[in-house]
Amino acid sequence: MNNNIVKKLEEILVAENPWLKFYYDRVRFPNGAEGRYNRIVEGNNNRGIIILPLNSQKELGLVKIYRYPIQLWQWEFPRGFGEDNLIAVDNARRELEEEMDMDAEKFDVLGSTFPNSGLLASEVDIVVAYNVKSIQKMGDMEKGMIKEIKFFNINQIKEMICNGIIKDGFTIAAYTLANLKGFI
Repeated sequence: MNNNIVKKLEEILVAENPWLKFYYDRVRFPNGAEGRYNRIVEGNNNRGIIILPLNSQKELGLVKIYRYPIQLWQWEFPRGFGEDNLIAVDNARRELEEEMDMDAEKFDVLGSTFPNSGLLASEVDIVVAYNVKSIQKMGDMEKGMIKEIKFFNINQIKEMICNGIIKDGFTIAAYTLANLKGFI
C-alpha cells in the first residue's frame, strides 16, 4: 500500500519560529493534477502532550486559559508541546508543573490523537496523572494566561462539554478516550 497518495514535488517553507514551521508545498494529487498543500509542523518533534490531572477525590483538574487565536478564555486540560528528549510521561510531568504547579504519584499513557490531520503534522500524547498535588513552586503561570485552576467531578466535566462550556478539541478528545478506556 502506498502511503504517499499525494506526492510532494517541492517542500516550500513559508515561515517558521521556535514553535512551528508553515509549509506551502507543491504536490501532485492522485489524478495527476499538480497543486499546493498547506502543512504546519509544530515543535521540533511534532509531538504534543495533554494531561488529565486526577486528584485523590477522583476529580479532574482544568485550567482556565486565554487563547489568543480565538480571543477567549477556555477551560482545558493542561497541554503543550513535547520536548525532543523526553518521553510522554516526562513531558506530562513537565507540563503539569508549568501549568498547574503540580506533580503526580503515577502516570498512564492512554494513547494519542492527531488534532487536525488536514493541516497539522503533529500527534498529541494523552496521559492521565493520578493523585496530583501542589508542589508549591508557582512559576509564571504561563505569563498570566492562566486565570484559574479548578477541579471538577466527572459529571461536571461531562455537563461542561455537553453545554458548550468546554469547547477545546484536545480536552474533549482526551476526556472521551479516558472515559471509553475506563480510566475515568
